[in-house]
Amino acid sequence: MIRVKKKSGDMVEYVQSKIVEMVNWACAGLDVDSPKLLLAFNEHIFDGVTTASIQRNLVHSAKSLAKASEPDWVKVAGKLHATTMWASRKSYDVPFIDLYEKLVDNGEWAHPNFKLYTQAQLLEAGSWIDQSKDLNHSYTSLVMFEQKYLSPNECVQHLHLGNALLIASIEPEVTRMAFAKQVYDALSGRKVSLASPWLSNLRKNLNIASCFTMTILDDLDSIYKALSDYAKISKAGGGCGVFLGACRAKGSKLMGRDGKAGGITGWVKLFNDTAVYVNQGGYRKGAVTVALPVWHNDIIDFLNIQKEVGDLRDKSFDIQPQITFHDAFWVAEENDGYWYTFCPHEVESVIGEPIVNQYNADFERVYAKAIAAAESGRLKVFTKHKAKNLFKEFLKTVIETGLPYAANIDTINAENPNKHAGCIVCVNLCCESFSNTFAHKEVHTCNLASLVVGRIEVDELAGYAALTTHILDNGIELTLSPIPESAYHNQKYRTIGVGVQGYADLVAREWKSYLDKDFAKGVFERIAFGCTSKSIELAKERGTFGAYVGSTWETGEQFDKYASRSILGLDWVGLKAAAQQYGVRNSQMMSPAPNTSTSMAMDAGAGIQPPYSGFMVEDNSVGKLPVVGMFLKENPLAYSRTQGGYDQSKLTEVVGAMQQFTDTGISAEYVADMNLRDIKVSDYANVYRMAWKNKTKAVYYYRTIKKGGTKDVDESCAACAG
Repeated sequence: MIRVKKKSGDMVEYVQSKIVEMVNWACAGLDVDSPKLLLAFNEHIFDGVTTASIQRNLVHSAKSLAKASEPDWVKVAGKLHATTMWASRKSYDVPFIDLYEKLVDNGEWAHPNFKLYTQAQLLEAGSWIDQSKDLNHSYTSLVMFEQKYLSPNECVQHLHLGNALLIASIEPEVTRMAFAKQVYDALSGRKVSLASPWLSNLRKNLNIASCFTMTILDDLDSIYKALSDYAKISKAGGGCGVFLGACRAKGSKLMGRDGKAGGITGWVKLFNDTAVYVNQGGYRKGAVTVALPVWHNDIIDFLNIQKEVGDLRDKSFDIQPQITFHDAFWVAEENDGYWYTFCPHEVESVIGEPIVNQYNADFERVYAKAIAAAESGRLKVFTKHKAKNLFKEFLKTVIETGLPYAANIDTINAENPNKHAGCIVCVNLCCESFSNTFAHKEVHTCNLASLVVGRIEVDELAGYAALTTHILDNGIELTLSPIPESAYHNQKYRTIGVGVQGYADLVAREWKSYLDKDFAKGVFERIAFGCTSKSIELAKERGTFGAYVGSTWETGEQFDKYASRSILGLDWVGLKAAAQQYGVRNSQMMSPAPNTSTSMAMDAGAGIQPPYSGFMVEDNSVGKLPVVGMFLKENPLAYSRTQGGYDQSKLTEVVGAMQQFTDTGISAEYVADMNLRDIKVSDYANVYRMAWKNKTKAVYYYRTIKKGGTKDVDESCAACAG
């Protein structure tokens, strides 16, 4: 006889019929063979087995059966794991109003806006909870929620309801409950995915913004102030972009003495070490991308900053380096010309105007003057490179590390809706979010959420984009900004980032080709239209963003641009007229992020990328988790051509089509998979050239998968990636 040890310590007879009943329930309605699970589970039965082990082994057995030809086992494992969560947390066992009081009393729900709801309203909200929605999650999804987002006494539906109540707390009381219900339905139905800081921090009354960028002046006070600011941002769970383009180059004049400046590598090292020692709210290590313009004379040292050669004291292995490229560089590289690099401090001292913070025609004018000063002997700290040779040095680093990020900074500033109020110096940690910054006055800040497009009908995309815009605008009022410069930027620009999660799933569901640029453009036009419509409606109710006057929204240029690019015939002219009457609430609205963490919680593909695999086991900080394409069973062919199987330069055309209706950036990652095709250096080079020519704003990682290898998972920017 086999006996089972209960939690109380009592020993009882093992009754297999109970296991059969549980297995049949978990397998019901799914494309699996339940006897397989019973056979696999029986290997784990022995005399004295605990009830906890039985439940754990049931989940493990179901999970281990999952494979590309039988993906539904991840759903079986999810249903079984859901019952384990329910039993251990017991949060569904009590009325919601009682749980609410417990969560508030013990500080798990600490946001003061919870107190805006009456007991009657909380009772009504509790009636919306649909516990059965947990059973729609895969095992991987529930583990991600459990390990990353849930507080000890929450289950998944409580997290969604708590967030919905807070999001709706900004609304007038007369519409508050209806909006809360609408938001809860969208979140719990996993049609809208909030970014990781929202899921982790909102109910605790902490920062919910994902993306920050800042610029630094060429003096000690500025550098150390920025270090302090970055540490506070990291502590609050944000990822940050830091622009060092204004800092003087190695060998330039320092305190009146020639040749004494040490260059930027030491300053980069300070940010590197701060990222290591000040983590993101205790959830993950700190994350920062440090940017240098391609015209800076320390460019070679910067490209070598993560290579294990030279003095290790000058190395920074924990940052994400970034190069900002001007159009003039790409023209020089294409024409086999020369490229000059300078010290920004010396250039301004000699020619009387800065080279930093200059873009497009203004940059080319100052750059030409700097070349003339160098050739005439007036500048001492400069280097004349063959543009192709400098590009080769960049590519060597890319092939070795997948980095630096490449930001097409002239394209970014040409498309900047707020160029009247400043400039954009670099991109954020995941290359999708950026706006104007001003040293120690404005720190770019953006909160993110994504449309899980595989669960949204194409003709409903604009509606869900409008809802997500509303959610994110409310988020600006709900967040606890880590520094004053962030709060100031939030009110001046009200930058938000509506993203796209699982574009490959939508392509699979609609039986489209990933390379269909018109389909991609149409999807993004619908989303942009929904975002803009809602932002005008919110401006009518609440007012415009602070810098609205003079923006391309106010002049109408943004609407004219969208109308000229339209392939759907949407009424951009009508929106322009409405904006002239009411204004626009948010200066930038779309920032499709990689959302690698939250996509697993949503059982969706990550970002806008082609699938990495229809079925794979993801190995990250949470453990080894099976990940299945949303429509793998229905359309396995769509997932059979993985990202590395495409000509990556062709993918830049798709991103370029999406970019036409994306007012900020797109996290666009590329892969050189040597298991699938022979990759030459020219293949890498063409991606960067074509990304520029196709008017994409940035190249995120360009990862190399060597033969026999797999793609690494980077969680350093999970704030954005969420």
